Amino acid sequence: MFQQKNYEFNLDDVDNIISLCPNCHREINSADNKNTIINTLNLNKEYMKSKNICINDLCKIYMCS
Repeated sequence: MFQQKNYEFNLDDVDNIISLCPNCHREINSADNKNTIINTLNLNKEYMKSKNICINDLCKIYMCS
């Protein structure tokens, strides 16, 4: 939600939610392999496309290497 200010639409949308276990949640926020994690998530690509969001945007948000 810290990125909400960067979007004109509400990020808090059921179509934009991915359930993560606590370990995966910590890992996506602090791991070195964030890019790999993002690419393995079951993302709602239709939602992302409708909002003009791409995987590269997520990688920038999470500062992937």
